[in-house]
Amino acid sequence: FFRDKYITVLYNNIESDMKVQYDKCKNCKLPNVPYDCMSIMHYRAQGTGEDVTMEAKDNTTCDLRTPNNILRDSDIEMINKKYPCNKGGKKCERFTALSDGYAEHIPYP
Repeated sequence: FFRDKYITVLYNNIESDMKVQYDKCKNCKLPNVPYDCMSIMHYRAQGTGEDVTMEAKDNTTCDLRTPNNILRDSDIEMINKKYPCNKGGKKCERFTALSDGYAEHIPYP
């Protein structure tokens, strides 16, 4: 799993009933999208000092402290791959990133 190359989950610092939220999905079919610690879907590290829930293996490439409240290019790529919009010959819309970090629908050609 990609996650283990970028972060370490410190299960001893996670409440028992929340540990399942940090487990890796064994049967998930994930699109081939680069791992992004700043993805809007990625948990942020909780706690401080020795009580932190996750640690980045390299803080220069994986930021677990900064809030992630906008869609990133990786999020948009994941949405577009996970939910293809060309099924059944229908015209549809795709997400695309804007310079301000928000996404908009673009008509699919």
